[in-house]
Amino acid sequence: MSCNKLQQCVMCLMQHTTYLVNNLSPNSEYRFRVSAINRHGISDPGPPSDVIVTLDKLQTLNLGRCC
Repeated sequence: MSCNKLQQCVMCLMQHTTYLVNNLSPNSEYRFRVSAINRHGISDPGPPSDVIVTLDKLQTLNLGRCC
C-alpha cells in the first residue's frame, strides 16, 4: 500500500467537526488535510493526518450498523 496520490475529494460547506468519507477502497491507506472557508477566504490546508487504513470488505460487512 502506498500513500503518494493526492486528491481533492470533498469541497462542501459544513457546520460540524466530523465528516463521513464514502467510497474509499478497502484495505487502503489515506491521509486527510482540512482547509477552512470563511468571510476572510480559504485557509491553507492543515498538516496531513496520520495514515488511516480502511478495513477490508469482509470486516466491513461484519461490523453492521450501530446507530
